[in-house]
Amino acid sequence: MQIRDLPYSDPGDPDVRSGPRFLLWLGRNQIRGQLKSMSWGLLHQCSIAGLPLTVGFAVQAVVDRSGGRLALAGGLIAVLGVLIAVGDTMLHRTAVTNWITAAARVQQLLARKTAELGSALTRRVAAGEVVAVSTGDVEKIGWFVEALSRFAAAAAALVIICVGLVLYLPSLGVLVALAMPLLALAVLPLLPGPPGAPTSSARRQARRPNWRRTPWPGCACCAVSAARSCSWGATGVPRRRSARPRCAVRRCGR
Repeated sequence: MQIRDLPYSDPGDPDVRSGPRFLLWLGRNQIRGQLKSMSWGLLHQCSIAGLPLTVGFAVQAVVDRSGGRLALAGGLIAVLGVLIAVGDTMLHRTAVTNWITAAARVQQLLARKTAELGSALTRRVAAGEVVAVSTGDVEKIGWFVEALSRFAAAAAALVIICVGLVLYLPSLGVLVALAMPLLALAVLPLLPGPPGAPTSSARRQARRPNWRRTPWPGCACCAVSAARSCSWGATGVPRRRSARPRCAVRRCGR
């Protein structure tokens, strides 16, 4: 799927039983783009990993005073540099394409469901929640899809390098195979909290001063709500001396 092919003629029927199931469904629909991005990322990572080997060849050629081997090592370094540039460029291109296509698919699903629910949507979910999903959550899903191929390419390159080192120099290969996962796990405490953590706006809302719920004696709606539960619910009135008392039920509009 390319960007020029958007929007989708049919975004599909998502599996919304849970978040992981939805991401799995989305990944199955993005499998071709993920494989392309992973392939370019694997080329990029393996080319970077080959630089120390070619530099070692060059140093050994200088020690042995071999001009031919030094030229060969220089040519290999130049080829690896070209592969790194091409792999990095195409990796970014395919990863961003995956991000855009995944976000477009989710946006189309949201638009289709919004059109199906119609006015019933705002009775089920607050309008602010709908806006937050269409602006923030869709972007985060796109980031996840983009980062997934990069992570898969880096993990595959690590396995290839560790296998090569174990075959070439077992002691160094085992050391790298044990140290790299530990280094990856060491950064976990530095990562931000889960998405469910309170946002800055939620914290500001929690720090707001208390609101009094004193009904206005001259309002018929307040008198009715005091006698029985009102379906409209009570809303608070700020504690301001200069503010005119307002209806605690807001049904009458006063």
